[in-house]
Amino acid sequence: SGVKIKPLLYGGGQEKDLRPGTEALPNIAAFGTAAEIGAKKLSETEKHLLELRNYTLNALQKAIPGIVCVTEGQPSILPLSLPGYRSEVLLNYLDARGICVSKSSACKRGGRSHVLEAMGLSPKIIDGALRVSFSRENTPEEANELVKALTEAVNTLAHR
Repeated sequence: SGVKIKPLLYGGGQEKDLRPGTEALPNIAAFGTAAEIGAKKLSETEKHLLELRNYTLNALQKAIPGIVCVTEGQPSILPLSLPGYRSEVLLNYLDARGICVSKSSACKRGGRSHVLEAMGLSPKIIDGALRVSFSRENTPEEANELVKALTEAVNTLAHR
């Protein structure tokens, strides 16, 4: 009451002139169905993610001495570090091979991640940090491709 909100889009008079157009009911119904399916498969998905995460971590630790698992975290994310390598360089190396990962922490914007610093990690670990995310669609074969590509990166790229 008493707050005046400017509409983002102009046109029809829906929602007291705050938005134009008709809601996309087929999309809303599809999202509801997807949420129901996801809820039914939640425990199966969590189990798959944890198994794939552990499989990937074990394979990486066998293939690359010195690789660091930054934290246990959640089943769908594997935060890693290759100390002495720059995460930006690793990210580009993997991207060129069709493998998508993220660098540093999710809570980073410019400079070093304050989250990783607050965890007491060394600058070498922070600078080499990557985040691998998994979905229920990912497979051990894809994990093997990541291991192969990171191993090639370690054997190819300069580091300090």
